[in-house]
Amino acid sequence: MLNPFNTLKIINPSAGAAVMAIGIFLFASIDRIPFLGDAAAILVLPYLFISLIIFLSIIAQVLQPDFLTPFINNPVNSFVMGSWIAGISVVCNVVLKFYPEAEDILLWIAVCNSVVFFLFLFFYLRNIFKLFKGRLKHEVHGVVLLSTVSTQSIVILWIELNPSLPYIISAAGIAAGLCFYIAGTGLILARFLHLKDWSLAEDWANTNCIIHGALSISGLALTLSHILPPVWLMRYWLIALFFFAVIEAIEMARAYKRMQIYGWRKGLLTYQVSQWSRNFTFGMLFAFTNTLVNDPFYTGVHLPFQSLLITILPWVVFLLLILEICLWIDSRLFERLFS
Repeated sequence: MLNPFNTLKIINPSAGAAVMAIGIFLFASIDRIPFLGDAAAILVLPYLFISLIIFLSIIAQVLQPDFLTPFINNPVNSFVMGSWIAGISVVCNVVLKFYPEAEDILLWIAVCNSVVFFLFLFFYLRNIFKLFKGRLKHEVHGVVLLSTVSTQSIVILWIELNPSLPYIISAAGIAAGLCFYIAGTGLILARFLHLKDWSLAEDWANTNCIIHGALSISGLALTLSHILPPVWLMRYWLIALFFFAVIEAIEMARAYKRMQIYGWRKGLLTYQVSQWSRNFTFGMLFAFTNTLVNDPFYTGVHLPFQSLLITILPWVVFLLLILEICLWIDSRLFERLFS
């Protein structure tokens, strides 16, 4: 069987994660970086250009002979499709924030994105059932949770475009996303419970940070929809923060192990497209927290340390973004020098 990631490769299909990561920074965190605030609307333009190049390249990749069939039949990697949906949703939200006059165009893009999302739902469901039937045969990792991320991104996009979106629609979308989350995390957990002699340095994937990121984007959808009472949403936020702390503690332990085995350069400072997922998940935790704290609907349930997180997280997201861009540039230079 042909491998879609090695045959006729134009771009890595996971590149949509870069659109998500940069976009969530522009959508949420950039307002907290003083020296970037005034330039934010201008920075959106190169972001749109980069996003257009990435998505046109992905379309060209999908249209390549012998690519699509093995790709969608791969029960794990096919979930990368979720980054395309989420990426377009994030682009729309960024444009709506800085250029609200483009709303009519964005409505049409949102409709098209939603139609494609519903087509992808078939593959999500089919491949989740495949994974449950043969869950020990596949290296399941956090990419399966892009089903949740894409679902909630559609909900958020429509709430932003239509704040009066009926509760039943937003509730159904959020519930579907959370069902995908339960299924996906169950598959990831089952893999590690049944895997013997697994290595944290090698078997723990970058995309596993989506375990907490998917909770954060679900939390943002819940916050914007006002479905949950304030006290219940705050409890949900604490759960999301707990998962963030646990997963990132595992990530730090993994980084230490990889540094011991491979050194700084190969172990930590080598570019991989899946690393963009970490930028997105950190940015999404900030977006969730910031929206929750600043929404009058939730006044009275805030926790003191949330203000500290709102102050620190944007800088963490910004520095991670700069680091990832530097790693990407370094990888391109290395590729040119030694190709």
